[in-house]
Amino acid sequence: MPILRVIISQKCPRLNKASMKLLRLVCLFACVVLSARADQDDPEFINALTFGADAALNVYLHDEEGNPVPNADVRCGFWLMTSKRSGAVYGKSDVSGHYMAKGKCNVDAHLAAVCNGYYESFAVRGLSKTTASPKVKDGKWQPYGWEWPVLMRRIKNPVRLDVYNSTRDYDIPATNVWVGFDMAKRDWVKPVGSGETPDFEIKFLWDGTCRLNYTGSELAIRFVGEKAGGYWFEKVEDSKFKYTYEADTNRNYESVFNFKVVRDKVNPVREVFGEDRALVVRTRCKVDEKGMLISAYYAQIMGLEFGAGSKGKGRFMIRYMRNTTENDPNLESDEIFRAYQIDPPSVRVR
Repeated sequence: MPILRVIISQKCPRLNKASMKLLRLVCLFACVVLSARADQDDPEFINALTFGADAALNVYLHDEEGNPVPNADVRCGFWLMTSKRSGAVYGKSDVSGHYMAKGKCNVDAHLAAVCNGYYESFAVRGLSKTTASPKVKDGKWQPYGWEWPVLMRRIKNPVRLDVYNSTRDYDIPATNVWVGFDMAKRDWVKPVGSGETPDFEIKFLWDGTCRLNYTGSELAIRFVGEKAGGYWFEKVEDSKFKYTYEADTNRNYESVFNFKVVRDKVNPVREVFGEDRALVVRTRCKVDEKGMLISAYYAQIMGLEFGAGSKGKGRFMIRYMRNTTENDPNLESDEIFRAYQIDPPSVRVR
């Protein structure tokens, strides 16, 4: 719900306090109705959704090897929609990475953890989604003392990468034709754009229907050159650093990827990927006479969108981070590290 509040404030900056309060009550009502459908005969659960119930969470902070993270600063916010302000508790993890958080809330608990040498972690625990029966007992969310493991990723070797995180829409020059894209120049290759060396090519399929009415489109990406290609990396949900530390040089890199968007007016689809995974890529490869890889450049595509554009052209948007040093697979961007250092957790976590 705090995330919803931020989205509302960004999308509707002119909403006054009364309107915001009304909207919060509407959201509360929706949560109560939707959650209560499966628990119509549990008045204590419905009361907890409306007025809150006590919660106790055993937080266990650990790294990717399963080792505990001690002495981390932990903040746990308990969202109570019937109150003007959410309750929050603060503390430090002990030698076993444990921290006990207690508070009163309607639906969710939001956690942030910071520790020297680690990227900050965020996590949300949906208390109303517990599978315990009953969900609430004696005014307490069940299980009371729920174990909550939270991953913290180490800061290893952040380096300066070419990070392209723009929301710029590119006009796709042609339909059903391969068009090259230069990641270094951030543009289509000549003569369409200013690019010189294509890292990959795209082919866009679309019937030309206008943006408001089109029902779908397809996009193929093929990486240029022998040994060039990509593989999927599932993003790490809880950590501020969600991407791979480095490209796996021993992986099998696929050369072609196909995407399809099915769209309707009720549920328009924009992002093809980016929410839960990234595409780790290897481009500009050089091979010897035996076909063995000599050198390459590595990057990861963080998000990609395509669809109907304006003036009869398709639209294409891409976000990526690219190591500009040849043969260096390190993809741990210091842009994320610097943001972590500059932006204090008290500002980020509400």
